[in-house]
Amino acid sequence: MASVIAYVRSRLSLQIAFYVVFLTTTLLSVFGWYHHHTWAKEFKRDLDGQINATLLLLSENLAVPIFNYDTPTAESICRAVLNIKEVCCVRIEGTGDTALNIMVLKKGFEAVNPAGQMPMAEPIQWRESVIQLDNKPLGILRLGYTNAYLKESLRDSLRATIAQVLGLDLFLIALVYLILQRRFI
Repeated sequence: MASVIAYVRSRLSLQIAFYVVFLTTTLLSVFGWYHHHTWAKEFKRDLDGQINATLLLLSENLAVPIFNYDTPTAESICRAVLNIKEVCCVRIEGTGDTALNIMVLKKGFEAVNPAGQMPMAEPIQWRESVIQLDNKPLGILRLGYTNAYLKESLRDSLRATIAQVLGLDLFLIALVYLILQRRFI
């Protein structure tokens, strides 16, 4: 009789532990998925805002140097923007009688196609703006950026969420086992 009670108790312990862990894992996975997608949207929105602000700042600050054909100043302004980790390339193409062409690349993105045009690396995304002075277009500003840092942050967030779910599962398994075995007293 004692062995039957021990068997039923053991079997019941396993079933309860399984259902508690399954339910908890399911709920935490759903919340983790929601959290991950919320972070992804927020990170993407922040990146878009930063790139748009950088593009606006550059187009305003480059107008006078381009109008004056001051290439060193324009290049130094572009190099300053390369300190933003997502920005990897700035290209300025003069329009009309402004025949100024400038391209500044971040280290590691030096691969330029044979025609001397924009880098052809796949992860680079481009935004462009018109550089104007007194409503007269002086050139086109192209800003190349990468979202590799965004993807890296999201991967780290996902890893942390998975680790938290697994850690909580292990804790719950141990807790249920101790409660059902009455060894915690």
